[in-house]
Amino acid sequence: LPGAFDLAPGGPAGVRSSEPAPVASTGLVGVRDGMANRDDPRTVLRQRLGGVGVWRPAARSAAEEREAAAEIERLGYGSIWFGEGPNSKEAFTEAAILLAATRRIVVATGIATIYGRDPVAMHNAALALAEAYPGRFLLGMGVSHAPLVQARGHAYGRPVTAMRAYLDAMERVSYAPPPPPVDAIEISCPN
Repeated sequence: LPGAFDLAPGGPAGVRSSEPAPVASTGLVGVRDGMANRDDPRTVLRQRLGGVGVWRPAARSAAEEREAAAEIERLGYGSIWFGEGPNSKEAFTEAAILLAATRRIVVATGIATIYGRDPVAMHNAALALAEAYPGRFLLGMGVSHAPLVQARGHAYGRPVTAMRAYLDAMERVSYAPPPPPVDAIEISCPN
């Protein structure tokens, strides 16, 4: 998959490094000319997410999650965000539950940890949800925190280095099913 992920300078909140941090998304993410205009991917993404989103805890049953998601959508919110940890539902399973219970709202991982699955699983799961729910799934990826990574049995290394290696591996993955519609995913990788 040529140019599978956008690597935008600055990266996710909380990452502090002298080198640019990688950012990956199945939404529209990137910086073209730094201008906030209607053609700027950041502006398009903000419009898709709506003015206000909801961050929700993950400690509910699937039935409660579906009911809450439908109510959040009915109230007019633009997006539902959730995190992933060693004691929560797996990120793509959680996203599928929320997406299936709604019709228009964007569902976003904030974040899906790279230590929760290998790059092939992350890549293919993200494309499958983007294809099944065009324009409604946003993959936010991250390295999590040392104690949570160690609870999964992994060693926590240099975050930017780990993310770059993970994104490089994702970029080498091939995906046999039909790709998502063009408006569901914009994928780019600067040199």
